[in-house]
Amino acid sequence: VQGAIDELNTDIQEVASNIQEVTNNIQEMSTDIQTLETNVEGCLKKTDKPFDSYAGSGSTSARTVATGGIGRLLMIYCSTHIAFVTPKGARIIALSEGSTTTWADAAKAYYLNGNLFLNTDNAALNASGVSYNYQCI
Repeated sequence: VQGAIDELNTDIQEVASNIQEVTNNIQEMSTDIQTLETNVEGCLKKTDKPFDSYAGSGSTSARTVATGGIGRLLMIYCSTHIAFVTPKGARIIALSEGSTTTWADAAKAYYLNGNLFLNTDNAALNASGVSYNYQCI
């Protein structure tokens, strides 16, 4: 009988040790999740990724919109178009006529070091009288 009791005690101690290990793992995962949430929240702060707007000028000369943003991508949208602008150019999607797409090369529109550079032959992003919203990503 004593041998059986000793064996049960050993099993109970092993189970208790396993429970403690699982508890430690859960606490570690909880800490990791909190760290991840903090990092994601920091990446998504509006102060870090500005949202603003500019008015299209329709001018015949190139213009710069100082976004003051950080990030390597700028999303721009208005009632007629949405665009994703990078240092290498822009992908512009027309929101009418079946959502046709066009490509603007870096000579027409690009985003670099917190500034949006536009050439006015790119009417989709600089039309006169149109208000454009942007978000640095």
